[in-house]
Order: sequence, then C-alpha cells, then structure tokens
Amino acid sequence: MITKVNGVEIAYNILNPDGSEGWIILLNGVMASYSSWNHLSNILSKKGYRVLLHDLRGQLLSEKPAGPYSWKDHVEDLKGLMDELKIDKAHLIGTSYGGELAMCFVLDYPLLAETITVIDSVSHIEPLLGSAVDAWIASAQQGDPAAFFRIIAPTIYGESFIKQNSEFLAERARNMETLTPDYLEGQIELYKTFKTLNITNRLNEIKAPTLVVCGSEDRLKPPNYSGIIAEEISKSHYILIPGSGHVAIFEKPEELAIIILGFLARQQQPG
Repeated sequence: MITKVNGVEIAYNILNPDGSEGWIILLNGVMASYSSWNHLSNILSKKGYRVLLHDLRGQLLSEKPAGPYSWKDHVEDLKGLMDELKIDKAHLIGTSYGGELAMCFVLDYPLLAETITVIDSVSHIEPLLGSAVDAWIASAQQGDPAAFFRIIAPTIYGESFIKQNSEFLAERARNMETLTPDYLEGQIELYKTFKTLNITNRLNEIKAPTLVVCGSEDRLKPPNYSGIIAEEISKSHYILIPGSGHVAIFEKPEELAIIILGFLARQQQPG
C-alpha cells in the first residue's frame, strides 16, 4: 500500500489489523525494505500483535525525494503514518538505522512508544564507523548495486554466517542487479543522514522500557555502542547474541524472536 505523508509517498503494509495484543511497528535497516522483516513479522502477528511495516523515505519502495534528509524527517513521517492509521501507541522495534530512528522517535514523542527494541544500533558515530559509511557512499556513487552489495556484505554479516550462507549472499547480490538507479541515490541520502546521528547525551531522557540487542560478531556497529545505549537508558535490558553479525534479523531470527517475545511478555506482567 502507498500513502502520502508530509508530501512523500510512503509504502507500508499491515499484518493482523484486528489483533488483540496492540501495535508493533518494525523499522528497517538502511539498505532494507520491509520484506526484510518477513520472518519476525509473521511470528509477531501470529502472537496476536498488529504489525505495521513501512519503507522510509529514500528506501526501496517509498519515494526518494531530493536530499538532504534528516532524522526529524523520518520521525515526522512515522508520526504522520501513525496518525493516518489511527495508531495511538505502539511497540517500536528497529534494526540498525531503524533502531536509531526508534530512539529519535521516542525522544520527540515519548508518549507514543510503549516500548522500544534497539537491534545492532548506535547513538553516535565514532571515526571508524564514519569512515566505513564514507566508503559506502563512494561505492554507491559508482551506480552498480550488485557490486555495491559485494563490497559492503563482509562488513555487515558475521563471519559464521558468511561461511555457511554463500549461496544466500550470492542470490542477494544477483537480486541487487535488478534495482533501478534511484535505489542507490536514496541510499546515499540515507547514509548522509546517518552520519548526523548524535543522541548519546540525550539517551537518559528515554523512559520507555527498552530492549537493546547486539550480535557478538557485529563489526560495523560493535557491541560497545549497544553497551553505551543500555547504560544510558534507565529501563533497559541488554542481550548479546553469540555468533551473530550486524544483521541479526537474518542471521539469528529464531533467537531474536524468542528474545523480543520474552521482553514484550515481561512488560505485561504486573509490577
């Protein structure tokens, strides 16, 4: 489905719209589309949750307006989508860029988030990560999506996953060949937006119950970043997933589902 929010066409999907367990909003990683959540979204919807997925401005299925974008743009796009769908409050679950958006959103709209789950994310950018993103931008500017994926894949997937899933990664690269040039144009604007993230000194303002998850083999956004987030947010619970790289939603989906469902169940317990 497509709707226009803040003048931008946003692609979205809803699972189990009549569910009884409240809303969950899944927020994509920067390269991904909402189909990246297929495994987890099906599990959550079968547990009774109403699930909203969408592509951010600049992502695959949504409009890619000229930049620059800002985190405030993403926050207001999400708020506008919630308003249109009459979602008063939701559990926000985001991976990487999506986890960063979840934190930005709850800082601006604390009453709209029941909980947040932040997976493989950061709250600021240190020089090594900034250099990696600069390299992504330079690669994306070459205009070859498949070559771009082959270059960045070793930085986002864990060593164990790469060794065991060579065909999956080859298929991902082949699929990238079908993308239109505006995909990379949108990506470049999103990477530039990412580099402006600097909210560590505001994390103590977040009062929503927060689950922080990181893969032990995450080389792009290593566990020290997640440790900072968990330390600064008072109502946080931090879990490290052994053997997972940066893309836990693909690398360890079953473990991640168990962790998230356990966290959500604990929020329903009295006291």
